[in-house]
Amino acid sequence: MIGRAAELATLYAALDENRHVLLTGPPGIGKTTLVTALTRAWTEAGRPTLSLWPGESDAGLPHSGLVTLLTALGERRCIDLPGPQAEVVRGLLRRTAAPPEGWDELTLRLAIGELLTRHDKLLITVDDSPRLDPISRQVLHAIVRSRTGIRLLETRRSDDTSHAAREIALGPLSIDGIGELLAAHDQEHRLAGRLHALSGGNPALADGLREAVDRQARCGIGDPDIPDAVQARINGWIRLLQPAARNTLLAAALSGQPTAALLRRTGQLEADQHLREAARLGLITLEAGLRVAFPASAIPATLRATTGWPQQSELHRRLAAAVDDEVAAARHLGLAGTTSDEQLADRLIQAADLARQRGRRDQAAELALLSAGRTPRTGPIDERLRAAVDYARAANNTTVARDAAARLLDRAISPADRVHARLTLLELSGQALLENAELISQAEVDAMGDPALLGLVHFHAAHQAHICEGDPARTAQLCRSAAQHAAQGGDLRTEVGALSMLARNQRILGDPAADDTLRRAVRLAGDGPDLGPGDSPRLVAMRFAVWDDRLDTARDQGRALLAEAETVGQPGAILNTLRSLVEVQARSGRCADAMAMAERSLRLAAGVGLIAGPAWYAAALAEMYGGDFDRAADHAQAGLVGATEDHDLLFASRCGYVLGCTRLAQGRLRAAVNALREVGELEKRQGVVDPSMVRWPAELALALIATGEHREAAELLATTRDTAQRLHRTSVLDGLDRAQALLDEADDGRVDLATERLTEIGERFAARGLPVEHGRTVLYLGRLLRKRRRKAAARDALAAAAGQFHELGARPWERLAEDELHRLDSARLPARPVIGRDRLTEAEQRLARLIAGGLSNTEAAGELCLSVKTIEAMLTRVYRKLGLRSRSQLAARLPLPGNTTIR
Repeated sequence: MIGRAAELATLYAALDENRHVLLTGPPGIGKTTLVTALTRAWTEAGRPTLSLWPGESDAGLPHSGLVTLLTALGERRCIDLPGPQAEVVRGLLRRTAAPPEGWDELTLRLAIGELLTRHDKLLITVDDSPRLDPISRQVLHAIVRSRTGIRLLETRRSDDTSHAAREIALGPLSIDGIGELLAAHDQEHRLAGRLHALSGGNPALADGLREAVDRQARCGIGDPDIPDAVQARINGWIRLLQPAARNTLLAAALSGQPTAALLRRTGQLEADQHLREAARLGLITLEAGLRVAFPASAIPATLRATTGWPQQSELHRRLAAAVDDEVAAARHLGLAGTTSDEQLADRLIQAADLARQRGRRDQAAELALLSAGRTPRTGPIDERLRAAVDYARAANNTTVARDAAARLLDRAISPADRVHARLTLLELSGQALLENAELISQAEVDAMGDPALLGLVHFHAAHQAHICEGDPARTAQLCRSAAQHAAQGGDLRTEVGALSMLARNQRILGDPAADDTLRRAVRLAGDGPDLGPGDSPRLVAMRFAVWDDRLDTARDQGRALLAEAETVGQPGAILNTLRSLVEVQARSGRCADAMAMAERSLRLAAGVGLIAGPAWYAAALAEMYGGDFDRAADHAQAGLVGATEDHDLLFASRCGYVLGCTRLAQGRLRAAVNALREVGELEKRQGVVDPSMVRWPAELALALIATGEHREAAELLATTRDTAQRLHRTSVLDGLDRAQALLDEADDGRVDLATERLTEIGERFAARGLPVEHGRTVLYLGRLLRKRRRKAAARDALAAAAGQFHELGARPWERLAEDELHRLDSARLPARPVIGRDRLTEAEQRLARLIAGGLSNTEAAGELCLSVKTIEAMLTRVYRKLGLRSRSQLAARLPLPGNTTIR
């Protein structure tokens, strides 16, 4: 089951606890696939199943469902039924003639019920139950209500007339689920965001679209074409609506911000009814005020692709007359025709400027491109194409930016236009950034003799070296050249950007000139034009504050930058700022805020097709501090894969760091050592000298101490300490000192000295505004005291750590501290018998023993051949049934050898 392990576990548990379960969801969402997987699991557990797959014609064929069941059961099973009941069964199977007045309904129910209850724990599944004839449905419902040993699972698109004891609505796949789908077909995880936006998480659409998305990503041109098979599927769903509803949906697909009221003004008088029907099928979602949104962008794309131009043109004209906003009206008029019209072109470019002022850069880009297309041959086409490129780059609208840049390059006469067009195409190369490096060389030839253009070219080359090559020395060299040429050419924006990147790379290299370079960039930016948050040295200044643990300063800077980025509508700048704020909030103990920001970052990145290393890193970091260690590891692994696919060494290193720290917290020491060693190698490949940026040495030292590799730990700590002291990175020393205290105690056994040192180090963390690190230090102290059998002192330290983590919302760390406490108190836990529905299933008992035996969720998943999400869902049920909260409590409840039931 790709991406549905948790739903499968939920459905299985629901059937354990309820006689009748209804599974609902829109077409293509995977109801049939889930039912098939559940039937297989039910059978593998030794339980019988009967399945009904009624066709479209079966609803009008009385008793057809019951006949299918009787055929599956076998006629010989009916021999020993009482006479009237046997007669009914033979009649249904057409062995005897039906009585003129029909069969007695009660006898019919008794006969079918008697046959079905001969199978213990029988599961009956009915896929697309509205196709089942009404008599069969009524009989099955009556039998399930009266017979305790039978379970009925039905699927349908909606729940209008449900009489089920439990209804489960099947929603779309998450981005992780789409990633699983891609991985199952050996496709790159980095495509998950784009595929999720295009499919809306609908598994049928995602499976049909993944090849098109993969092709588009490889060639890097335009939006992916919707395959004919996917278009046919979508149009098939639309045909389930009344015919007039298609026009309503088409008008919504052509509108920028469709509402029911707007659609009514275009002549779609029954728009409200049409939209509600479409929402029930999952084709759209309806928000407050009947505002329309398409969850899958493939749906409006299909509506446009399969509708003739005259009909679309007419609807655009109606929409232009119906809207009450000049920007929207100009857009629809621009889309309603194709001929040159200078007056309309002027109106479109004015609307583009108005959209820019509103912070709608994406809309401005589309309007500027439309304006260029409607401008007569002798008009300012190039100027409008340049505007489209600039707006689209700021909005990360790769389709418009690529289209406008390619058209500009075809038309360009001036070297400046050719350089800007080539550099834009380079920016939009995505994974093919390295493969398109010749664009840099071509742009450099075009820029010869123009220092401003040369500065811009070298700045882009520096960006490429920074991201893809991971070479800070070469990046710094190119930044110096870019800043020098830009200053000569009077290009303040490029000069400031180059100096900001230079400062960042000087910091990486441990160059003490970094602070002076950054101050120079800030000074120049303060006197120049509005550079926008994405190009501002203030973002680099925020990063410096984060690395120096000046978190209050970083938070204030980040909030200001975020507000500006949101105002001007720059997704890239918003994502960069959000990611930095996640780090700030997590490390300062504001875990709930970090989780919320990371979730927003992930949604935004997926929506604009940017999801890869940075967004997964933010999500993983937030989960490690305030969510769940297993989810943190999953996100970190996804980010590591995505960053590697994008040749992004920077975030491959950061995601690996979170993965290593998470494994260390989980007690998976060898995995932690391997992950953190790999981070060290990545940092070395990138020439990173400054230890404050990714603080892997202290974490690796902790893992090495735990695995007994003390010599390597000592050497690593000594080397890193020398560098930190030389660069005056005093905040780095706290983590190194914590590891050193634990190492010294492991070597000399001086518990009192270690207690004194760890207490003092914890206070230093607290004074720096790092409460989670303070709590970790107290946790390590409590763990040390427990191992040295100083139970009272250990209990005090662990309780203090758990309390602090609780106040901070650092949930995984709180659970870790509670686990340590329960290890101290496990002998005092009373046994409690499990009775009735709280008794664990066989699968749950197997899982409980594995978890109590020390396996992680991931390891248990491998042992039981299940996904991690299934394990999480099962473990939650185990804890709930047994009234427990932690793994150590579970271990204390395991039975003595020879017993078969967990107490």
